[in-house]
Amino acid sequence: MTDQITPPEDLGISPESAKLSDAVQAFYLYWREKRQGAMPAKADLSIADMAPYLPNLVFVEPRFDPEDFRFRLIGTEVVRKSRKDRTGQCFGDNPNMDRTSQFWRRYAWVRDNQQPLFSKVEYVGTDKAVRNVEDLILPLRATKHQPMSIVTFVNYIGFAS
Repeated sequence: MTDQITPPEDLGISPESAKLSDAVQAFYLYWREKRQGAMPAKADLSIADMAPYLPNLVFVEPRFDPEDFRFRLIGTEVVRKSRKDRTGQCFGDNPNMDRTSQFWRRYAWVRDNQQPLFSKVEYVGTDKAVRNVEDLILPLRATKHQPMSIVTFVNYIGFAS
């Protein structure tokens, strides 16, 4: 893996310097274990190993002509909380995810720098029990048979009891 590159503050921070929730920390450790000195490929991830994380995962594929990102798979918990299944859609198909949005810029930063990115933002949605959303965006390297991909672990934080 290359030297750590510091992301712009408005996008997030390196997971190495963040206080991660237990759920995010567990998935980050899984990704790091698969890394083995180099960025893991999608094929390095095991569906069986990822079973507890699958409802909270989003797989995104960068596109280059034209530049965009396509949702390849969206976990059931993410669909439930967002009340939309955008699987197969491109970011550019959604008005709040265009090139100027922070959402787009986070994924572009991970794609361009091949580095993980963590952010915690206020939840905007209909689930009144959720206060914040943590996103851990992780790059997956291209292989001979698969293009570069990005996996995101999304964790919803509720109000303290």
